[in-house]
Amino acid sequence: CERGGGLFGVCRYKEAAFAPWLNLTRGDVTECEAFMDQPGVVGGEGKLASWVLCGGNGSVDLPFGSPQYVALGFSVIAVIMLLEVFGSPFLRNCSVAMSLLLSFLLASAASYTPPGGGDALHYVSLERVWRSPSLTFLWAETFPLAVYAPAILPVLICYIITTVESVGDVTASCEASRLPTEGADFDSRLQGCILADGLNSFISCLCTTMPNTTFSQNNGVIALTLCANRRAGYACCAWMVLFGVLSKLSALINSVPDCVLGGMVTFLFANITVSGVRILGQHKMGRRCRMIAAGGLMVGVGVAIVPAWATNALWELDGSEGALKRLLRES
Repeated sequence: CERGGGLFGVCRYKEAAFAPWLNLTRGDVTECEAFMDQPGVVGGEGKLASWVLCGGNGSVDLPFGSPQYVALGFSVIAVIMLLEVFGSPFLRNCSVAMSLLLSFLLASAASYTPPGGGDALHYVSLERVWRSPSLTFLWAETFPLAVYAPAILPVLICYIITTVESVGDVTASCEASRLPTEGADFDSRLQGCILADGLNSFISCLCTTMPNTTFSQNNGVIALTLCANRRAGYACCAWMVLFGVLSKLSALINSVPDCVLGGMVTFLFANITVSGVRILGQHKMGRRCRMIAAGGLMVGVGVAIVPAWATNALWELDGSEGALKRLLRES
């Protein structure tokens, strides 16, 4: 399988037997995680652990951090910066969509020729568009419902995390929208957000999907576009429903290379970080606030740097453990 990882790529999972000298943990880790734990160590066949083949970019399958991927990713950031400096107010407000569109067109026109020769490989593949049906609906396919016990605890944790995350997202959205971040009006907005988040997560479970969460990148979008109108949010909802029904249109959007999306997401998350720092800077931080902020950063940054910390080495199994311990470990 594949999972998102790194700055401009998607990392493939490695088996648990992947070069134990590259990673101190003994569980299933990604090649990128092994590289992050022990950078520069020579692995099998004399290749560095940093040479991680990253897919999701059409037919191009280059190592993680290749200059081709980085260039396409930074093209998004470059367009945003150019529009911010030289663009009109209208173009600055549309900088997110314009940069993503222009970088997508650039990736569509670009190609990569392997060093040994051969056919040129393209960063954009429309095969998914041709294979997708014209229309799709919720009732197009059904699944049998059942209860998987090891998933109960992780899903409950996901619900708590999404609720806590929504509080920070609403605060950052109000800050980017130049609205008060405290008081009765803010409390009302926060209450409505948590209520909508819980209701949407309940509906998502009925649709056999994971709990929903507030999309934190929207804070970066608001900060860049300076558009905080609710009608824009309603329009986005209508477009998302339309994309879900028109499968070929959604497949076209999914064909955007991961390296291009990586550049956009990197810039948006940087805006989220700036919003958080600004919110912290607006308040006098006492000892209690300092400890809360330090604890959150400790867990968040630590897991981001070493995501494979809680693997088999933390919950070793020797065959004598009971069902409860095995259930907690699998959870």
